[in-house]
Amino acid sequence: MNDILKEKFIEVYSPLVLNFLQKVAGLNVEGIPEPHIPVYGKNYQFARDKIAFFGIQTRGYGALKDFISDAEKNIETALYRTEGEFDEFDFTDWTNNPQTSFWDFILQFLSKFYCINEWQKLKNKEHTEVLSSFIWGNTNALESYDVTAKGKGVDLNNWMKVKEASKIFDNANYTIKVFEPKIIFILNWKEDFEWLTKDKDHLGPFEMEDHVQYFYLRKTDTHVFWLAHPRWIAPNLTFDKCIDVIIKTIKDKNVFEQLPNRFSLEDFFISPETIAKSDPVNISSISYKREYLYQLAKFLVSHDKVMTGQEVCNHFNQNNIKTGYGTAYSGGRGIYTLFQATWNYYSFIEKNSKKAEYIALAFVNQYGDPAYQ
Repeated sequence: MNDILKEKFIEVYSPLVLNFLQKVAGLNVEGIPEPHIPVYGKNYQFARDKIAFFGIQTRGYGALKDFISDAEKNIETALYRTEGEFDEFDFTDWTNNPQTSFWDFILQFLSKFYCINEWQKLKNKEHTEVLSSFIWGNTNALESYDVTAKGKGVDLNNWMKVKEASKIFDNANYTIKVFEPKIIFILNWKEDFEWLTKDKDHLGPFEMEDHVQYFYLRKTDTHVFWLAHPRWIAPNLTFDKCIDVIIKTIKDKNVFEQLPNRFSLEDFFISPETIAKSDPVNISSISYKREYLYQLAKFLVSHDKVMTGQEVCNHFNQNNIKTGYGTAYSGGRGIYTLFQATWNYYSFIEKNSKKAEYIALAFVNQYGDPAYQ
């Protein structure tokens, strides 16, 4: 089975990491944590009900110097640095305030949503399919200076430069583009609405309960619940009441065709085997288009020819090769983003300078300049 989700994740986030690395190059990053890039459970792609949870920030999350070292060797390695601990469900122990924490809220929501009669079963790492079915992100990729960096004697000016560079990750667009979650939870009441709504056709906010707001993103059919942090919810609203309001809204808005009325993996998770049987070669996948562009570029260079972005768009459209959104190419930013992503992949992930050179030489913009730049 083609791992289309992984391909999209690498395609979208690799250029962001490269941009971030360029901005922090030469800084003393000792003691500064690494940026938190959203992570997803290994069963997310099989979940019928795709859900993402976003908190405020991490606490002592990795080391930036190690992140940079990994990224310089292989961007993919850096992107998946925390995959292991997430897949081992270490987050079930990440709580200093039992039953008032970010993670306790998530576990209690998942248990009630999937009709698991005791939420502590998830905390005890039972029902691992559920624990590996969602996305975890933060509205702030880099945690605040006071969380850990200050205590380690980090220079504030250096931290501020890294913070500024990390803001490239602070945007809901990337999560929506890659993962296409049906529901997003934002548990950060103080975050600016633009983190979610900038350049989006949206409805809301609608007040569903005290410190519980609802948004709807029309273009992507995404339902968003914007909440206070669980430390506020627990004593002021209670987890139970908050979760009941949310599940009622999910039902009233017909977010899913059917809500669970009992716990059953068979009913609410799509098996890998089922997906594999219906997963033919996807000519619009990033891996197919990347290889296609390479073969096309190799042919063009060998004949001392070039193609413009518009010409490649026309060629793709004539052969029914679609964008990542399933639409025809129009000759705008989309095709140039594909050129850049392809060049980045061959340069920094596959580390094949010859293939990257073909992409650089074969495709040009309307002025005759390399299209990948």
